Amino acid sequence: MAALAAEQGVRTVVGLQARQAPAIEFVQELLRDGYVGEVLSTTMVGTSIPGDVVVKPNAYMLDKANGANVLTVAVGHSIDTLNFVLGEFADLSAVSALRRPVITIEGPASGSPRRHRIRSR
Repeated sequence: MAALAAEQGVRTVVGLQARQAPAIEFVQELLRDGYVGEVLSTTMVGTSIPGDVVVKPNAYMLDKANGANVLTVAVGHSIDTLNFVLGEFADLSAVSALRRPVITIEGPASGSPRRHRIRSR
């Protein structure tokens, strides 16, 4: 995206709004004041879809061509928040797995729910 923006002579913006959340600012303040001591390590665990159904407005995240998915959106926000609170990490170890190769898209159509099963791409 950055290359395309530069090529077109336009600017891009990435919104990482968790930094302004009062709870995040409070945790950062506690750490800065030494309330919990020196943080030596941390672990971040996340899940994507809690089950095998996604609502229609979020179905776009199942198509790789869109470039938006749990890793690029939710994990990006989470890692930014982690870095904001604890500082940049020195080392990173990550594991990712596709646990549900078939997902049901659920959404209203003519007033009744419809299900459409898709296979992960």
